[in-house]
Order: sequence, then C-alpha cells, then structure tokens
Amino acid sequence: MPFCVVASIAMLLGSRKWMRTPLIIYSSHIATTLLPILYSFAVDDFAKMKRVGPETEEERLKLIAVYAPFLVMPLLILLTVACSGSYSQTTQPAPAKSAAPKKKHLKSH
Repeated sequence: MPFCVVASIAMLLGSRKWMRTPLIIYSSHIATTLLPILYSFAVDDFAKMKRVGPETEEERLKLIAVYAPFLVMPLLILLTVACSGSYSQTTQPAPAKSAAPKKKHLKSH
C-alpha cells in the first residue's frame, strides 16, 4: 500500500520520469494477478467446493464487476506510462568526445 500513495502523489504532481519503471512493474503485477482470479470467478464450480462462492450467473457477474476495476486501472496506468512521452526516459546521446589533436614533434636537424 505505501507504493500506491507514492505513485498516486507522483502521478498527480505530473510527469515523474523516475516512477516509470516502478509503475510498469506494479501495474503489470496487479493485472497479471487479477487475470486468474477473474477466470476463477467466471468458470469455477463453487458448488463442489467447501469455500463460499457465487452460486448464480448473476452473482458471478456482480463479483467480476466488483473486481474489474482492479484490472482496468493497472492496465490504464501501464498504457499511460508506456505510451506517454511524459514518462519517457530516453535521453539525448552524449556528444562524442573529440580526439585530442596529436602533438607534432619537431625534429631537430
């Protein structure tokens, strides 16, 4: 949870290039965690299990609707950070160092 506070503040304040990588990691982690959970809600037969779960199709859809924002928001964060130029960490290439001029040695005759 502390990361959510820091990330929210950073995003509200505007472009924070240092938050790009942590936001990508966080949002992809949350989104990939939610996929199997939502799949389970959609297809598991909870009647055969000892745990409590949705019994009707309407209950399944309500449960999926409650959890869906936890998938949608991380995906929006991921798209924002990945596609927005504000979070781009590309830097200008350093100018090539010019070779120091070679000293000419004068030969004495």
